[in-house]
Amino acid sequence: QNIDHLERKIAAFSENDTPRSYPPLPPFEEIKLENVVYDYMDEEKQSSFTLGPINFTLKKGSLICIIGGNGSGKSTFLKVLTNLYHPASGSILVNGTALKNFNKEDYRFWFSTIFTDFHLFPKIYGIPNLNADKVNEYIKLMGLSHKTHFNGTNFSNVRLSTGQRKRLALICTLLEDKPIMILDEVTADQDPNFKKFFYTEILPSFGLKGKTIIMVSHDDKYTEQFDRVIEMEYGKIISQ
Repeated sequence: QNIDHLERKIAAFSENDTPRSYPPLPPFEEIKLENVVYDYMDEEKQSSFTLGPINFTLKKGSLICIIGGNGSGKSTFLKVLTNLYHPASGSILVNGTALKNFNKEDYRFWFSTIFTDFHLFPKIYGIPNLNADKVNEYIKLMGLSHKTHFNGTNFSNVRLSTGQRKRLALICTLLEDKPIMILDEVTADQDPNFKKFFYTEILPSFGLKGKTIIMVSHDDKYTEQFDRVIEMEYGKIISQ
């Protein structure tokens, strides 16, 4: 919130103290990336890695899996899609209208994310009126009842293994109840039993709730659970 407040102040200064007013963002139906390019720049302002050009359409209710080796651009693609990274060129369209015509903060609030470098707080932030019983039901569902408990304010323990912390982060994304969930390798550190449970039970339940899921995964045996599998290599989508 502090960063967003600072960005608004900077925007106000850059527009001669006249902040731009935006129309309300419509309910999510479709996001389209058209020829989107993003460049990582080194200290000498030379491009060290280029994502794109990317052409991609995300429709409401889709279950999408992204595959590709390390350094193929999967996480960068997700950060551009969520507008945490701003494209150097190309367009992001929201229900057919350019994203620049809307408040980008409103757009970002469509997404609930777990990136590979996520941080987990003992307290759940940004979700009013938390129901402790509901949170503890999720904890039981994720097989963490023997490790932690939610007392209405905090998790009793977040000193967990990487896989267990990802399960706890998954609980937080479920509680946020956003229309789009971004899951970057949440099953990478899970045991085989939980992986099977996630792909055959949890993931289909997201679809039944009308959630839109984009998941980075290396679990080839479960790709049939998705509507679409996207493969990336060297910053480009090579198959959809």
